[in-house]
Amino acid sequence: MSTGFSNTTFDEFYSGPGGETEGPTPGNEEIERNVFRTYLYYGIEDNLAVDFSFAIADVQAFEGVPDTVGNQTEFADFTLGLNWQPFLEAAYGFDLLTRVGINNEGTYETGALSAPGDGANGIDLGVKFGRTLTDSGIRGDVALNYYIRGEGVPDSFSIKVGPSIPLPYNFNLDAGLIYFTSTQDGLDIGGPDFGTNRLSNPSPLRDLPLVEEEGTVGEVGLSLSSGRYYWRASISQLFDGKNVGKELTFGISLSLSFDDVFN
Repeated sequence: MSTGFSNTTFDEFYSGPGGETEGPTPGNEEIERNVFRTYLYYGIEDNLAVDFSFAIADVQAFEGVPDTVGNQTEFADFTLGLNWQPFLEAAYGFDLLTRVGINNEGTYETGALSAPGDGANGIDLGVKFGRTLTDSGIRGDVALNYYIRGEGVPDSFSIKVGPSIPLPYNFNLDAGLIYFTSTQDGLDIGGPDFGTNRLSNPSPLRDLPLVEEEGTVGEVGLSLSSGRYYWRASISQLFDGKNVGKELTFGISLSLSFDDVFN
């Protein structure tokens, strides 16, 4: 079981023709998103497990404009997944973990930069490769994910590459470079076919057309394991993108294992 909190803020985003011009958010407002998420994991076999997650997202934006989708406190997307680890490093020289999941849209409204999700049901496909690189325990991991979405939302793809470095006193340092992109062409926010009134008035953002998104994110995390408990704190920054906010995110989570209870 794991529970976590993340805080995301940004006051600049990428838009315009090509979707890559960095500029202020509508009304120069800082957009803030707080998410409280809980994950539940259950091992069926040594190499097979199911996971379930739910979250509540609180979004504050466009404070000077009443009745917009910028301000809302709602359930974020629910997820249910099946995880299978067919290969272990001890036997094959690397770890391989695969996941097939279902994403169910939350109760939030979409169509604003501040929305906590895409507002669409879909299928999540993932695979993660890992290998110990040095005698001191430094690992390298590569994670690939493909998100299939319906209801007019484009599918998307992401890749994360990074090391994990063990430290004294059960601490661990990890870092990652994440790239994500839509797999279908779409409109650019503020582009010639988007509509000139959409950025000046948040209300019409409820009915956004298909928007193509892309971004590169750097992340650093520090974790501590102690018996049944596992703590992790992280910081990430989007530093290049297309039709997305220049998001800075702080996160913290606590995981608790119940293995000794059920064994």
